[in-house]
Amino acid sequence: VALRCTKQGEKISGFIGVADSNIEMLFIKPQHFGEGIGRNLVKHAVDNLNASKVDVNEQNPNAIGFYEKVGFKKVGRSELDGQGKPFPLIHMVRKGI
Repeated sequence: VALRCTKQGEKISGFIGVADSNIEMLFIKPQHFGEGIGRNLVKHAVDNLNASKVDVNEQNPNAIGFYEKVGFKKVGRSELDGQGKPFPLIHMVRKGI
């Protein structure tokens, strides 16, 4: 996994991880929501790490909405997560891919 983090002062405020063109993780500290950190990390991942896909937990509509705002669209759904647990995933890809 290729990782990229961003800092506010001396502390990490968020990070993104990409493997095989898939955004595997994106975490932003809640106190930094709405500051453009996630948008910037996704832009970096798309522009520099060839990220074009992401799987989002269906129970996280805020994350789904975020990815739609940064250019991803829903293309499928799985009943189980990557570990085979009953947590449905929404599969998303960048528009135009």
